[in-house]
Amino acid sequence: MHIVISFLKRSIVFRVRDEGQGFDVDKRLNELYEVSKLPIEEQFDHGRGLLLIDQIMDDIAFSRTGNELLMRKWQSHETDRE
Repeated sequence: MHIVISFLKRSIVFRVRDEGQGFDVDKRLNELYEVSKLPIEEQFDHGRGLLLIDQIMDDIAFSRTGNELLMRKWQSHETDRE
């Protein structure tokens, strides 16, 4: 696994890549969307990492092969913290 973290002026960017075959990004995201509509007790016990990333990060992008993920979190404004 290869991880690069870049601290920019107003954001932090994470690039995560592994050497695996990856996955079909569209298919997996559609499956996760359908599962997220189920009652919580019917949702799966694992595999929610992509849903959590989507909720936490401001921007996400996948490589075509699904073995690399680029994520950005923007810095909040000082007035947002008050």
